[in-house]
Amino acid sequence: MPRSDQLQQMGDADPIRRLRRAAWKWLSIGLAFLASCYVLLEAQSAHIEFAQWLLLPFIGTLALWRFLVAHLNDNRRVRDGRLLPRFGLGNNVSILRGLELIMLSGFLLIPRPQGWTAWIPALLYTSADILDYVDGYVARVRDEVTGLGEELDQLFDGAGLLIATLLAMRYGTLTWWFFPFGAARFLFLLGLWIRKQRGLPVHPLTESRSRRPIAGLTMGFMTAMLWPIVKPPASILAGLLFMLPFGASFLRDWLVVSGAIDPRSERYLRLRSWLETTLIGYLPVIVRFSLAGLLVFDAWMTFGDLAGEVTAFAQSGFSAPDIVVPLFAAIKLLAIPMLVLGAAGRFVAFMLVFPIGLTIVLVGFTDMRAGLLVLDLLTLVLGTGRFSLWQPSNEIFGRRAGG
Repeated sequence: MPRSDQLQQMGDADPIRRLRRAAWKWLSIGLAFLASCYVLLEAQSAHIEFAQWLLLPFIGTLALWRFLVAHLNDNRRVRDGRLLPRFGLGNNVSILRGLELIMLSGFLLIPRPQGWTAWIPALLYTSADILDYVDGYVARVRDEVTGLGEELDQLFDGAGLLIATLLAMRYGTLTWWFFPFGAARFLFLLGLWIRKQRGLPVHPLTESRSRRPIAGLTMGFMTAMLWPIVKPPASILAGLLFMLPFGASFLRDWLVVSGAIDPRSERYLRLRSWLETTLIGYLPVIVRFSLAGLLVFDAWMTFGDLAGEVTAFAQSGFSAPDIVVPLFAAIKLLAIPMLVLGAAGRFVAFMLVFPIGLTIVLVGFTDMRAGLLVLDLLTLVLGTGRFSLWQPSNEIFGRRAGG
């Protein structure tokens, strides 16, 4: 063996030992986290036997430890290939995110909790979404981007979406035919494995400007699907609107890696340009003006029968309806000029989700409210398109934090 290789192995030995100790520490932290969650849940929900909740989180914690031990040598900095002796703050945040998703998996084996504990699955997934943003940001600003971090990120993205989808299906928020949506990443990897086993070519996956925004919006959508107050048919309708762009993104990626399309070909580039002009340029203009017009009509109806709307909210058991109903109406009125101007349209659409969604849940599902929900979610997905005054979401969704 060349002397340079021997020195490299000697230099790597000590970092590997330190990383292995760190992996054992994370196993201890994971088991302590598991025990703490069990004690908390058992104390707060006497009507549920939480012993069976332990099964999947215990297995998941061991599997995460085994994954770390097996991939210690991947903790190499992407920039120069150096094996880092510590996981780094970014990877540690990723591992914490993984533990939260592992705890979330335990809820698949028990009935839906009641009271405030019913919000724990949504809080776990929301926290994991936030950490998904933080870990990459921290790794990039600290120059600790590693192959291990990228592997963890991809693993938790796929596993988190699958667990959240299965949980939403178990709670009746989504139906069984959303399963391929939740399992999309693993189905994609299975397809790649089958192609390799059959000796078929697998082409490199090229960059896509839409992949990151769609992934971020999808995780936000799945967070809402775990809220205890979200129910069909509104959840099914919203799911269809989010599933279509998500599925189209995975289909495009599969056509690229399977060689069915060449993303550098002139024909493909022309088609992409036309789709971007139509779906991202002009269609959102029609959607946002339609939403603004429907909001005008909705506000007119609300203020025309404000007492009846307050009564409907009060009968649903919602607290302080005399404050909430005018507040919701005010949010809708403020949204109208911002939508017309195309000013921060995605953020406006996000804010509108709450008054529109809660009204559907508490008061009832009508054609007008369904129209508001569809147009609002389309604005959230597509943005405001051409002739927009200000679109900060394009910068936020289109760029890696810390990049």
